[in-house]
Amino acid sequence: MISNIKKSSLFDTDVFDLPLGLLPKESLKNIKKFVKAQNLKFKAAHYSDVSGLELCKNRAHMVDTIIKSAFNSICFWYTNKQKKTVPIVAIIALGGYGRAELNPHSDIDLLFLHDGSLLERSKGFWELLNENIVYLLFDLGLKVGHSVRSLQEAFEFANKDLQTKTSFLESRFISGETSLYSEFEKGFWDHCIAGQEDSYIAERLRDQAFRREKFGNSACMLEPNIKNGCGGLRDFQNLIWMIKVKYRTNSLDELLKKNLILKTEKRALQKAYDFLLRVRTELHLKVDRPIDVLTKNLQPHIALAFGFTNKSIVDRLEAFMRLLYTHMRNVYIITKNVEERLALGIHATPANLSKNTDTEQSIGDGFKIIDGKLASANDKIFVEQPRRIIKAFLLAQQRKLKLHPLLIRLIQEHANLVTKKLQKDKQSSEIFIEILNKHGSVANILRIMHETGILGKFLPEFGKLTCLVQHEFFHRYAADEHTLMSIEQLDKIVGSNELPYRQFIGIFQKVEQPYILYLSLLLHDSGKSDHSLKKHTPLSVKLAERAVRRLQLPENAAQSIITLVQNHLAMIRLVQTRDLNDPQTPRVLAKAIKSRENLKMLMLLTFADTMGTSPSLWNGFKESLL
Repeated sequence: MISNIKKSSLFDTDVFDLPLGLLPKESLKNIKKFVKAQNLKFKAAHYSDVSGLELCKNRAHMVDTIIKSAFNSICFWYTNKQKKTVPIVAIIALGGYGRAELNPHSDIDLLFLHDGSLLERSKGFWELLNENIVYLLFDLGLKVGHSVRSLQEAFEFANKDLQTKTSFLESRFISGETSLYSEFEKGFWDHCIAGQEDSYIAERLRDQAFRREKFGNSACMLEPNIKNGCGGLRDFQNLIWMIKVKYRTNSLDELLKKNLILKTEKRALQKAYDFLLRVRTELHLKVDRPIDVLTKNLQPHIALAFGFTNKSIVDRLEAFMRLLYTHMRNVYIITKNVEERLALGIHATPANLSKNTDTEQSIGDGFKIIDGKLASANDKIFVEQPRRIIKAFLLAQQRKLKLHPLLIRLIQEHANLVTKKLQKDKQSSEIFIEILNKHGSVANILRIMHETGILGKFLPEFGKLTCLVQHEFFHRYAADEHTLMSIEQLDKIVGSNELPYRQFIGIFQKVEQPYILYLSLLLHDSGKSDHSLKKHTPLSVKLAERAVRRLQLPENAAQSIITLVQNHLAMIRLVQTRDLNDPQTPRVLAKAIKSRENLKMLMLLTFADTMGTSPSLWNGFKESLL
């Protein structure tokens, strides 16, 4: 069982020196024994109480030990057996190995740096390195990527290739000529980074956007990619790379000193990163190969390894995945917010410098606009009137503004002001309903409300869905993410010329009170918060009844919401189970839905719900049936 974490040094007492006079490949048997012993210790520590980061560092230390010892043996053999002078070479770790973060099947990326003579005058020495380090690591079952470059070649290649430049950012000296590595370090910053900071950051942001889209644009995928997915290890690493380029530091403590990250955010990031490293380690150990996607068939096994021993596999899986989603969501949201504060975007203004600018405009009630973003006039506005927390989102929606990073931070710090009293406040309810009553402009605001922790507090029926696993095989997202994705699909109808959205424009435009439809979508799956129920709809209806009472909605609107929630699966079930040519079929639906307006909204809800589950579930045949 993987329990609470603590630091440990697995290899401090291990001594490993290859016999001088022999080439490393001649000692392969002994090296394999060493690796086998270290693997057993690594595995034992993983299943006890050692932190994921500490384990990965110790595994990198094991590889360091082998390479250093091998290089020393090669140099001794070359000098004493061949009677030749060892050329100037530095062996450098790059990428994840350079960070000293190796999971069991992580790649070992090496740079053999030379002064220009290695492949010309000292080709024999390179052949020794290749056979006794690169091939040796392959023989040990490790996946190795390596390059051989002079200083000039290294810098030229880094300036042509983003991935190479990024791997050089994390370089670490292992063995060889230290002065050559020092020259490489200084030269890299002088020739590859200085004056190129903005272009590097722009490339990284483009790469990040492409990666997030590729892996689902959500931190709550039902089969999350632990490394490359939203909220995965790469999100955190990407932030560190940009921080290093912009501020010449990779320390979160330094950001804390600059007041660009909160203590709670720093702790959450560190805790999440360590947890994700441990999950990736367990994945590698379980399948004994490189793997980053936590597939459904592996999830129960990983949950058990992490101490979730519930007899019910469903309970075990839900508890573990909710913890994983919470960590990934924290990484995703915090890294985005910190990027904004650091002004990593091309057109952004540094958050910690924007309190007084030439583009500041007061708009009253404690708010102002700074550089095109909604900001607070002071840091007491929410204490003075908590209702302004909800109003901030309405103003952003109405004026089509982004929230200023400092305002986001202020909202998060005062999320505790969203109490039961505020939930029942008539004016706050009216503000919230006004947000929901805008055709096609709701999803983005609700997502920001959710990411700042406000939506679930103000509408607790939805809040209980946060990071909740959905067990149906066709779902791609956790329950809260599915709901927000469904609302995004509904928003897409407005102004879209693409199929299938444009088919529904006329219907959506005729919906007189869109807030009824949006609120129904927010509440339609709320009953899934109690996974012990075989059917979630009855509880969803009860929770919807509670929500509409608290929001003090007009009776006709409240009844429409309850009707839509109660029948949110009716249309799709009808076309799948009833004869559409039977005159009784539409009468059954008409009796349940009660009005043409409700029927229009149910059609749209069914479309949005299906597309939010997975766009692949919608097709022309299903559309024609509906």
